[in-house]
Amino acid sequence: MSPLEIRPVPADDPALVAALAEAGLPVDDLGAPGQRFLTLARDGVSLSWGGVEGEGADRLLRAVVVRPTARREGL
Repeated sequence: MSPLEIRPVPADDPALVAALAEAGLPVDDLGAPGQRFLTLARDGVSLSWGGVEGEGADRLLRAVVVRPTARREGL
């Protein structure tokens, strides 16, 4: 099995937007100042996404979404 890779992803990434929307999470405010998103990928395919927002020492966990086909895989 190939190793997992964590990389930044822009807020307007279509896969991120689709995953959040499919999970019923808000997407209208994506790209607001202070937001940072990451994806966990294998072989170039995103399996999950996470985001935080805020500045300084205090951050808010924005979202964590795992692609349904990747659930229960021990990510």
